[in-house]
Amino acid sequence: MIQKMKQIESIYMARIPGGAHFLFVNNVCERAEADAKIKVGAKAELEALRATRDEEDAALALSRKSLLSDTIREADKRREQLYITLRNIAKAYRTFPVEAEAAAARRLVQLLKDYAINPRMQRDAETGLMVHLLDDLAGRCAADVATLRLGPLVDALKEVNEQLRSTTDRRSDERSAYVVGRLKKARKEADRAYSAFVRKVNALAVVGRAEDYAAFIDYVNTEVAHYRREVIPPRKKKEAPLEADPTSAPADSKA
Repeated sequence: MIQKMKQIESIYMARIPGGAHFLFVNNVCERAEADAKIKVGAKAELEALRATRDEEDAALALSRKSLLSDTIREADKRREQLYITLRNIAKAYRTFPVEAEAAAARRLVQLLKDYAINPRMQRDAETGLMVHLLDDLAGRCAADVATLRLGPLVDALKEVNEQLRSTTDRRSDERSAYVVGRLKKARKEADRAYSAFVRKVNALAVVGRAEDYAAFIDYVNTEVAHYRREVIPPRKKKEAPLEADPTSAPADSKA
């Protein structure tokens, strides 16, 4: 009786969502690296797959944390320090023995209360409120700022707030263009490398001793079954049939 050769089953990689795609490739790489027969027999294909796995990992990291995030975090911390200093000075001046200074301080404290800016609030919301507050400090409250000699402090606060606005905008542009594009490219390269790797392993199982590759093939097929069942979103009823997956084993592969 002719028995069908055990092969790695196909999976449509493009349908695996988000980080699950990287996890699948990473799991296959780790298991392959721990299998002496696969590591030697599919050496070149495994190295290529490992390289695409590392690139996808790097692209995912960028999508989670922009290179500008550290700059934004430091600027936000600086803004908080400056704002708290402004608020504390204004409060302290309310008891100043010279009425002109005390009155100016009371007006500034009331202005700050009206805006109700909290350094712990959502960053973009704080930036927007800060823009309007700074406009008032430079406009209708400019005399009070001058009376308390707070000009340099207000200028520094405006500078760091503008830095946050521009840096946040640049990070958004970066993420929407470079990061997303890099991740998409990394996934496609990983898909191609995985297909080549699967073809090589399936060929090894045909021309070599099938039992040498059975355990690895069983592991990958278990992962494939899990991803098909639990991870890949179901296709819509009216969705067009997917193109044939290049990792599919030939239908007539027999021993």
